[in-house]
Amino acid sequence: MKHTILRIALLDDKEFGKYQIRNALPSELFVEIVWFPCLPAFRKNGEYFDLLFLDYYLDNDNVTSDMIFDEVRPRAKTIIAFSSSASANKKLLECGAEYAIDKVWQDKNAELENLFLEIF
Repeated sequence: MKHTILRIALLDDKEFGKYQIRNALPSELFVEIVWFPCLPAFRKNGEYFDLLFLDYYLDNDNVTSDMIFDEVRPRAKTIIAFSSSASANKKLLECGAEYAIDKVWQDKNAELENLFLEIF
């Protein structure tokens, strides 16, 4: 039996969000999570993703994601604003992100688990 792999990208200068994503995903899904610590790495990759988790403050690039939203939009079916700042997530929703989840400072994120149950 062949399984479809869900391709997930995380564009975030901090890696810990990757663990929140992995821990929140339903166990029956087959996923590949690719972490991009900076915009040039995301640009260089060039692939299309099913989900893109987009942090608002990209400190390594000295930009905010509302400034690059139109550039990254064509690279993902669904964009999830993923900042620890609710106001930053709201800005990305206004840009066109489908969902917004507050990133928390731990490996478990109940709000993200609930979103995945809604999506999948």
